[in-house]
Amino acid sequence: MVKIAILVSTLLALAGFLACGSSAPATTPKTSTDKAVEAPKATAAPAAVVAATASMPAGADPVLSAEIVIVTDTLQDEFDPTRLKANSDKRMHVFIFDALRNLGPEGHYPSLATGFKVSPDGLAIEWELREGVKFHNGDSFTAKDVEFTYKTVGHGFGGEKSIHTYSSAHRKIESFEATGDHSLKFNLSKPFPDLFSSMRTGTLEIVPSDYYNKVGIDGFTKKPIGTGAFQFVEYQKGVKTIYEANEDYWGEGPFVKRLTVLDIPEPTTRYLMLKTGQADIALGLAGDQLQDVIDNPDLGLARSKQAFVGATLFFPSTKSPIIAGRVEGGTGGFTDDKAIEPASPERTAQVKFYENPNVRLAFGMAIDRAAIADTLAPACEVAHSYIPPAAFGYNPNPEGHIEFDYDPEGAKKLLREAGVPLDGSWEDTFTASPKSSYMPATQMYEAMVQYWGAIGLNITRRPVDAGAYKGENRSNTIPGIYNFGGTNPVDGGRLAWVRFSRGSTWSDALQRDDYDAAFEAIQTEGDPKKRAQLIGDWMALEAKEMEAIPLWWCDATFGYNKKTIASMAPTPGLGDDFNPELIKPVTQ
Repeated sequence: MVKIAILVSTLLALAGFLACGSSAPATTPKTSTDKAVEAPKATAAPAAVVAATASMPAGADPVLSAEIVIVTDTLQDEFDPTRLKANSDKRMHVFIFDALRNLGPEGHYPSLATGFKVSPDGLAIEWELREGVKFHNGDSFTAKDVEFTYKTVGHGFGGEKSIHTYSSAHRKIESFEATGDHSLKFNLSKPFPDLFSSMRTGTLEIVPSDYYNKVGIDGFTKKPIGTGAFQFVEYQKGVKTIYEANEDYWGEGPFVKRLTVLDIPEPTTRYLMLKTGQADIALGLAGDQLQDVIDNPDLGLARSKQAFVGATLFFPSTKSPIIAGRVEGGTGGFTDDKAIEPASPERTAQVKFYENPNVRLAFGMAIDRAAIADTLAPACEVAHSYIPPAAFGYNPNPEGHIEFDYDPEGAKKLLREAGVPLDGSWEDTFTASPKSSYMPATQMYEAMVQYWGAIGLNITRRPVDAGAYKGENRSNTIPGIYNFGGTNPVDGGRLAWVRFSRGSTWSDALQRDDYDAAFEAIQTEGDPKKRAQLIGDWMALEAKEMEAIPLWWCDATFGYNKKTIASMAPTPGLGDDFNPELIKPVTQ
């Protein structure tokens, strides 16, 4: 009965859309005359949510004249791939840019590089680059653009320090040798094996050096230019982004003339827009909405398996700057680091309890993860490690897993043994991103807080907007318990490094020499089999230490209208890269 009572209030938030049963016929692919994109009257969308219009010449190709409308939970506003702050920024980079190797339904494939050769010691990489490729402004793609992009990511631009999440990894590239207009050599200080297995370091999007130097950071952000399948047209913060087909694209696709991406925060509205044909593709559906898409013959569901390490619990530490304090520009390693006063002795003493792994485990045991997933997030499954099976290096053996069941009595026993009071006097906050394309974040997090309350813990969910959450997470200034979810787990070593290594801009709270040594070995091992073993060994270490408590793995889901979309092909395990150039509309 406790389980049911805790979930009831959460379920009410999703019940509203069940009353909205009417549906209008879906439309054919939208062309320039198909302009209105309004939310269903049952759930009004912002007035500014209107598709962009374009004049198409008579007799235009029926495929390339199609306009596709995508509704998502949030729009990314960082269009400069050399300044990547969060993995989710990459969601929109894939429209405009190409990397040396892109990612598709089958994994990495040659893109702006047609081939590469790694030296036996792993300290040199020779690239052969694709000829005849143009940037959207007509400039030719050459080796100097690759060199400029990698230097900017590693070291920054115009005297400004790099803020790219993976800047330290790219500083392994010590020098560049352009052996021709379309050939280039990287000279490395250490091997860089995840350059070929990671979504993030392995698919660094290339920017045009001449244009970037001319317009600078601000100019490039306002009008980004790449070699990708779509060109940037317009961005309205919190409303929409518009892209138009690059009809001179060197690769496969695009198959539509224009893509309009609308910011629709409310999942019910996104679902109804898909159902009524006012949107062609919807991201971020969850709960009963997903089942309705599966059951509706007019709708389809594409899935990217285990694309998101959802809601992993992390805890404050006496070493974290929010507790220990930090001087201006301290150890966090990026430009937003500010001075922080140390916490009070009382708060420091409370936080010390979280350094007991049994306390951390108890917080996980108190939550019925299966019930929350079954009720609210059918695209999520109970996790037993931070690295999911879809990632390179996953350890399938029990030694690498943190296994626990829903056991509120067991949780209370562990907490009492550690000295944590269960009379409501233990007060703390829980912070998590309010938006997620993979799960109904707010409802799931509210359920977690209620489960903790049921065993006598007074935990308050601390609501913050997405921008504040991202900034606090990067600066390690979230004051209490928090969630951190990893996206795009192609490479398990890179995925875990981001949150567990002090070398990452996302972690100056967890300072462990044994973890750092493990990641150093992982990041410099060029043999794939040995590297996979090292990643598995780290999983076994983390299973003993339980620095983080895994809750869910989630699939990225993409609902689409079969009357307008013939096919879409997301990359398995890569929720942000859904290959927009491969979206094919239904033709008349």
